[in-house]
Amino acid sequence: MVISLLLISILPLVSSKLEFDFKFTPEKPEFGKEIVITLTSNTTENYDVKAFIEKEDKILSEILSQGEWKNPFYYLQSAFPKEKSFTIKQTIESENGYLCVRLRKTGSTPYDEVCKEIILIPDQKSDDSSQAKAETTPPSETIIQDESSDSESTTLHSQDNKTSEKSKIIEPILISQNLSENNTPILPIALKNEPIILKNPSKESPPLQNQEIITPSEKFRNRLLYFTNFLFLIIILLLLLRKL
Repeated sequence: MVISLLLISILPLVSSKLEFDFKFTPEKPEFGKEIVITLTSNTTENYDVKAFIEKEDKILSEILSQGEWKNPFYYLQSAFPKEKSFTIKQTIESENGYLCVRLRKTGSTPYDEVCKEIILIPDQKSDDSSQAKAETTPPSETIIQDESSDSESTTLHSQDNKTSEKSKIIEPILISQNLSENNTPILPIALKNEPIILKNPSKESPPLQNQEIITPSEKFRNRLLYFTNFLFLIIILLLLLRKL
């Protein structure tokens, strides 16, 4: 009796399993390109459809519904067998994955699923951009080398200018030494082309007579006076506090 009841409860579940299959084109789709899925089944009942690409339980695609790309998490209500072709596209890059299609009888929870392995081609634009960046790096290095050579030439030029200026300054000194050895009058020689600045007598420092000079003894007296005043102030405050 118990076995018959179990068979009665299991048979509807076995008989309700839907047999279906699908094909998709292209077989090796590029990233972002549309993938057309075609379903085949002998059923005439209405089924909700969910189609997506996954890898390690991560959804990598979107599905086209009523002219808009949508999240494949939700079923397309009563879509099959009214429609047998569905369009999806990959939105997250991956080298491979599984294309899965789920059919659920409208108004129920259980579903039937078929998954097939799919080879995904990475985005060609990103590869081209990376190659372009790799090709453009050598000229930048040559530019840096040219800039470094220019900086070296400028530093060498500045060093040459400095040495020439030093030679100009040393030559008059040697001439003056030779003239002094021959007991000849030495003429003033301008070593540098710098203007001569005369001091203004009106801006001289004031004479020391007007400045007040404080001796160490006076400093000691002033400190002693401050200390005694401070001590008296504390005593007066203590007396006032006692009276209170």
